[in-house]
Amino acid sequence: MPWEFEPCVIVLLFAMRYGTVPVLRHTGGLADTVFEGHNGFVFHDKTSEDFAAAILRCVNAYQNQSLWQDIQLSGMSTDFGWERSAHKYEKLYKLAIADRKHTISKSQPEKSKVS
Repeated sequence: MPWEFEPCVIVLLFAMRYGTVPVLRHTGGLADTVFEGHNGFVFHDKTSEDFAAAILRCVNAYQNQSLWQDIQLSGMSTDFGWERSAHKYEKLYKLAIADRKHTISKSQPEKSKVS
């Protein structure tokens, strides 16, 4: 997947679910999905040399059956569902609200005590 930009991650997710090990350029949602040597192989520069180096790393991993199976299983078992992401967003949202409340309370002048 040597894309200049990432048109759709869903194809990648389906492929990984069935054990395909991706070789792709670090861009868009692909960069958030595939991690070098963990569940695929990543290249950064838009050059044939960088792409070829990633392919070579992939071929070398393929020649080590145990390593290859670990990479496949990692991709197949990665949770890309919304449940975990939704919880992270909810936690972040609550932190933002708490921070906003704290900021507002600090910016309000203290009420003077009248005796």
